[in-house]
Amino acid sequence: MVIEAIKPFFSEPWNSWLEISYEIRIVMWKQFMTKCSWSDCHANEVDHIFQLKAALRVKEHLYKARNKLVKPSWLNDEVWSKFLILWDTPEYKAKRERGKANRASEMGGSLHTGGSMSFATHQRRLILFLSNPFIHFLLYFITAEKYLFMSLPFNP
Repeated sequence: MVIEAIKPFFSEPWNSWLEISYEIRIVMWKQFMTKCSWSDCHANEVDHIFQLKAALRVKEHLYKARNKLVKPSWLNDEVWSKFLILWDTPEYKAKRERGKANRASEMGGSLHTGGSMSFATHQRRLILFLSNPFIHFLLYFITAEKYLFMSLPFNP
């Protein structure tokens, strides 16, 4: 439903949700509001979820189009040709290569190796598992260094 509200207004080669001007995002939101209804007390939450889902859907659809080099049916020919030109520039290719190298890197203090669970989720689970508050820096080492987690003596 979210992507259906976005598609009719995708008139420029925007690579991400935040590249879309605020005015156009408001129009997309209003289009979404015509298709769905909710209680006024949930308006802020629905708006927040719409923003998150819209960003994700734009990313997913453009990723698929770029990798397969197949124009999505909802994208007009002019915008598609602009995307092809943009994706073929040396600057864009260099940016993609930098991102690929950064994702593959295992260096750096902020490397998250806890899988799909967030740091906070790991913390909540460990607190429940250990039945006492867990020290923040120790949690970091447990999630950053998986071998350390396996060597800690636990007595639940």
